[in-house]
Amino acid sequence: MYSKRDNSLVKIKDLKEKILEWQKNIKIIPESERKKLIDWINNIDQDWNISRTKMIWGLTFPFYEKDGKIYPVNIEELPIDPRIDKEKMKKYDGKFFEDETVDVWIESSITSIIILYNALTENKEFNPKELPELFNKIKEYLPVDLRQQGYEIIRTWLFDTIVRVNLLTNKSPWKYVLIHGMVLDEKGRKMSKSLGNAINPNEIMDKYSPDALRYWALLAAPGNDYRFSTKDIESGQAFIIKLWNIGRYIEMNIQRKARKNFRIKR
Repeated sequence: MYSKRDNSLVKIKDLKEKILEWQKNIKIIPESERKKLIDWINNIDQDWNISRTKMIWGLTFPFYEKDGKIYPVNIEELPIDPRIDKEKMKKYDGKFFEDETVDVWIESSITSIIILYNALTENKEFNPKELPELFNKIKEYLPVDLRQQGYEIIRTWLFDTIVRVNLLTNKSPWKYVLIHGMVLDEKGRKMSKSLGNAINPNEIMDKYSPDALRYWALLAAPGNDYRFSTKDIESGQAFIIKLWNIGRYIEMNIQRKARKNFRIKR
């Protein structure tokens, strides 16, 4: 359920023209998929409600309400979960949103920022005091190169990330977006648990190889649904083996020639 509080809304209706300009900074592959994004932007008729109620999972809000205004907790208190961190909450004279969690797309819409954060803090302990400095450093690396995603979440993940990252950093999240379709079974049906036609990629890689699966995936046209094909997997495996044999043959002859030249020089 959505929260009914006005202060849980991101005012995106008034940003239509800006968002239309922001999306121009990104190359979308295939270009035909851009129309879905533009249509969604042009048809925005409500603001983005970022709060969910009655949810037992999800991130909680690190904010509290006092005298009709919203305030953030001290950065040193992060992370904070009002459902369990009762001691931390005592120092704040306000009401926390204990029965609300963040819309999942609020989390997902900063993936380009989070990826850079993880790269910059690898093997380091979390220190909230470093967040402002890290955030400025992250902005230097934006936009990142590529987002890969399906066409079914253009109106959510793609749109929300463009909005969120531009609002936070004044930069695009990525240079390129590669849109792919759905994987279908060999009969052209959508893979699903109810049909029992889903393929476990780990089983394919165990039976053939990861490269054989990559070969099959590379045959797909961006933006289009693509049938799974055992024959294409087998063709990919045969092709990879040929490449491997060619590489081994070249390597052995280079080594043989190198040893021969070494003996002549001596």
